[in-house]
Amino acid sequence: ERREAERLAKLAAERAREEEERRKRREKEEAWARQKEEEERARREAADAARRQAEAKRREAAELELMKAEEKEMRMLVLAEKKAERDAAKRAAEAAEGRKAPGGGRVKRSTTDTTATPRSR
Repeated sequence: ERREAERLAKLAAERAREEEERRKRREKEEAWARQKEEEERARREAADAARRQAEAKRREAAELELMKAEEKEMRMLVLAEKKAERDAAKRAAEAAEGRKAPGGGRVKRSTTDTTATPRSR
């Protein structure tokens, strides 16, 4: 009876030791899984932050490009306006001299030679 009790006690101790080992292994595996999940979450967050940063940089570059294009267009308009003013002043000066009409065509001169064609003049 005593031997049977010792054998049962040994079996119970063995079972308890095995159960403790299983519990420790399970805890280790769960900790490992938690760590992997945390690493994956951190990696995803870093990728998202990098993606957001790249998008902001791209948007900023596009805005800068648009501003440059608008500035260039404004410069072209100013230059075109100045050229139009110069051309108008030139036409007015020529018209005052009687060389050209304000529309840009030739002024007809009264000549005694009525046989002369505009081309031969």
